[in-house]
Amino acid sequence: MYSSTNTGIALSGKLTADTVTEVYNQSPNFESGLLEVDVSEINEMDSAGLALLVYWRQQAERHRCHLKLVKPPEQVKTMIRIADLDTLLE
Repeated sequence: MYSSTNTGIALSGKLTADTVTEVYNQSPNFESGLLEVDVSEINEMDSAGLALLVYWRQQAERHRCHLKLVKPPEQVKTMIRIADLDTLLE
């Protein structure tokens, strides 16, 4: 579900109301200038997962860190666009 990479973290599997608390409890360190969140292996995401990504983006900005989603699958892109949160895709 959550693992560290050289440039950030990688998420896999489900990012849903059932799993988001566990992922939140492992929130990354926002102290570096760039945090890449590889979401390429997310196969299911709901509004709770989207809320976590928005929260992480806010925390990154607060710490003057740039959060970048890496390789978002179509489902993730669609949810972000529907929620009018395209800045997460930058």
